[in-house]
Amino acid sequence: MTGILNRTFTRREKVMLLALVLVLIVGLYFYCVHFPVVNGLQEVERRDEEVSAQMTAAQAKADEYNAMQEELEEIFSQPADQITVMPPYNNIETLMRKLDVIFAGTNPDFSFSQASIRDNIASRNISFSCTASSYEAARRLLRDVTGTGYRCLLNSFTLTPVNGALYDSPLRVSGVISFYELVQDSPAVS
Repeated sequence: MTGILNRTFTRREKVMLLALVLVLIVGLYFYCVHFPVVNGLQEVERRDEEVSAQMTAAQAKADEYNAMQEELEEIFSQPADQITVMPPYNNIETLMRKLDVIFAGTNPDFSFSQASIRDNIASRNISFSCTASSYEAARRLLRDVTGTGYRCLLNSFTLTPVNGALYDSPLRVSGVISFYELVQDSPAVS
């Protein structure tokens, strides 16, 4: 047995052993260094892309927040009588009481459309017609109907003289106004 351990290797065996050692070293290098480094770099790139996407989303939210903040500041910088609110959905009774006060003494005729709901906003068109005693009374009606304090949009408004000229006779006033309400839940449309 001692003869095998003391034996000298031939040149060919030495080259083969050297090649085997080199293959083992290269294999260990790839297994222990190269592949972990490459995988680590790929993981860093993936995380970098995730962070970039999160930063982009956060920047978009920050921009939206800043725009909303500017809009709120603009709204609250207005005089108190020009600030409107969006009341909770089905505000029709309160609105009718306000309209009754606005149109008092004009013999009004109202027509209500079915409320339409889109996302969380309900809109309701109200057609109205009445007789105003003068042009100034008609202007007051227009100012008051759009100044209820509720979010609204005047779609049409018409003044027609009952007899005579526009400025010196009673006027027939008609129009359509849309009032908007905030829907908290998804109730049935009424």
